[in-house]
Amino acid sequence: MSDDFNWKKKIAENKELFDKWEAKLKDSGFRDIEYRIDGEPADYMVGPNPMDFVRAGARRIESASSYYEAARQYRWWLRSQGEEDFNAIRVWDLHSEGKSIMAIVKAMGLKRWFVTQTIKRIKADMMSRVRAHEEPFNDE
Repeated sequence: MSDDFNWKKKIAENKELFDKWEAKLKDSGFRDIEYRIDGEPADYMVGPNPMDFVRAGARRIESASSYYEAARQYRWWLRSQGEEDFNAIRVWDLHSEGKSIMAIVKAMGLKRWFVTQTIKRIKADMMSRVRAHEEPFNDE
């Protein structure tokens, strides 16, 4: 909005219409976060709260932590099910420890596409089991 726009003047010119809609909005529970009823800027619209960033970061860490916890749990289940591809199990082991794709490629001397496809394949299976609460992620 431009600086020359005057809310007080606009409200005064259209007082009846303004009052009608202000009452409807108030009845519906609406709270204007930009302007108070007198047209002055609201004091609770001052910008982002620093805690918003802290909370968002905590959610990301929590979700990443949950994912890697599930990946580590799934690693043991994979072994117990007799996964025959040793390289796939080792790739998943390193992935579940939080290693990057390139770190896995360097550590194992495998092609990047193999590492990527293996992680995608096992992750898809793990996530479908997580969503369906199947073994090893059932609550029993």
